[in-house]
Amino acid sequence: MLRKGMTIREAAEEWVREFNAIPQDMIEKLRGLEPDRWHEVTAPAAGRPVYIYDLPEDCDSLEHAGEIVGYNEEEEAWEVELNDGTKILVEEEGMEVDYDGSLPMWGTMWSFGDSCDDHWLEDMGGVRVMSECGFRVYLSDDYGYYFGIDGAGYSFYEGHWIPLYRARGLQWHDPATEDTPEKLAEKVKAIIGEGGGADKLVTKLTSLKPHEEAKIGGYYGGFIPDATAKKLEGTGHFNARLIKEMVQEMSHLEENRYWLITRTV
Repeated sequence: MLRKGMTIREAAEEWVREFNAIPQDMIEKLRGLEPDRWHEVTAPAAGRPVYIYDLPEDCDSLEHAGEIVGYNEEEEAWEVELNDGTKILVEEEGMEVDYDGSLPMWGTMWSFGDSCDDHWLEDMGGVRVMSECGFRVYLSDDYGYYFGIDGAGYSFYEGHWIPLYRARGLQWHDPATEDTPEKLAEKVKAIIGEGGGADKLVTKLTSLKPHEEAKIGGYYGGFIPDATAKKLEGTGHFNARLIKEMVQEMSHLEENRYWLITRTV
């Protein structure tokens, strides 16, 4: 579903538009009717505040509150930094994540609108991934999974939706849109080369804005080999078209042959 020129922000927005948005007060009312059939399944994740039930025997601290730093795969335990700076390893059963309320802070919650996303969430480790992306996840025995954001006052796309889009493994966006000017210059230099007229050509092409054109060769000056011009399309940023036109000279027609290079992304 990759689309030429689509940015990762635009792709994430298109994905999120497929979700079902549910007012949180509706979720709250449903939970209130049958609380035993609703379960928060959010997994621990770095940055979450926690309370430690029993400190390790070799821990000198008396502090029980802290924050998750990460997960130690080798020890199969969570790395926690206590509020006094002490660092310890704790198994998941030995701590409790501290949330401000039983539901997320933001007043809207969501469920996926596509069964493929539901399958990923339920059967392919999606709950842990979503938790790592800052979502709180809930399971209703009757209605399936719902998720929400425990935050406000910042960009949810930068903070949550785009990281989730990446973690989900979606590739709807055009990778070329993520190239920095420096990265684009590297790509063009690798094709055209460096030194002399090549440097000027690199500058000319990389300074084009999307949908702007450059005419190279013929009466317009400059030179670019045919094979090189077509290779520019491989960067994902240009379209190259060979133009042949007849131009009236003093007493005859002469062919003007040049490359029309259009910046696409």
